[in-house]
Amino acid sequence: MLLEFRVENYRCFAGEAVLRLTAASDSSHPQNLRPVAGASRLRALKSALVYGPNGSGKSTLIRAAATMRKIVRTSATGVVADEPLPIDPFRLESNLKRSPSSFEMSFVHEGTRYQYGFSATKEKIVEEWLYAFPRGRRQTWFERTEAAQGWHFGPSLVGERERIRRLTRQNALYLSTAA
Repeated sequence: MLLEFRVENYRCFAGEAVLRLTAASDSSHPQNLRPVAGASRLRALKSALVYGPNGSGKSTLIRAAATMRKIVRTSATGVVADEPLPIDPFRLESNLKRSPSSFEMSFVHEGTRYQYGFSATKEKIVEEWLYAFPRGRRQTWFERTEAAQGWHFGPSLVGERERIRRLTRQNALYLSTAA
């Protein structure tokens, strides 16, 4: 279940845009709410609307989520080493043209809340992270940055993580390579 989607420096979004699918503290419409398994304080919306005037970014928000999905699904197998990623940064500010675009989703899977995201340019993945929140406490599963010691694996991530790290290309996501 999707709880939140964030995007920054993508097409018409210079700053951060957030689609939040959790309820505020207002409980005036309980029929549109459902509890979130594994996150007792959260209530998810059963439905949501994205509306606004023409040219306000409604389609771009949906396109950003589709771009994130595409990169997650294809960066390890559908993209070769020097092939550009489908990143389209905000073009009206010259400093943002060269800056990475960021995508992040918070979701619940099998009763545990996760937060996964990455920042990327057309050439490479700049950052990537995955956190889990079992019983409401944050666990770092992995973090990737451009720095020389840019990989950190938490104790909860098991498996052949070092082997997968070595196999992860500069323009591929660790999560995609692991899958």
